[in-house]
Amino acid sequence: MLNNSRLAGLADRAATRFRSGGWPVGEVGNYGGGALARSTVFYPPGLQAAAQRFAQAFGVAQVAPGSSGKGAGLTVVLTRDFRG
Repeated sequence: MLNNSRLAGLADRAATRFRSGGWPVGEVGNYGGGALARSTVFYPPGLQAAAQRFAQAFGVAQVAPGSSGKGAGLTVVLTRDFRG
């Protein structure tokens, strides 16, 4: 769960919501990979369907292949467009 906006605490608030929705949340912090135009769920091989379910459940704008490399799960990067 990574924040890619100037909205302080966005990732923390979203993590609480995602946990209460039944999704485990690991690391919460800031995204250092450059600016993204839209909130995105990045998924490693084999988890595209899970990424799409997550994005639909929580109103995340898009899904895309990729991973932070820190684990085998989804990586959620939030921008100003996330209204969670």
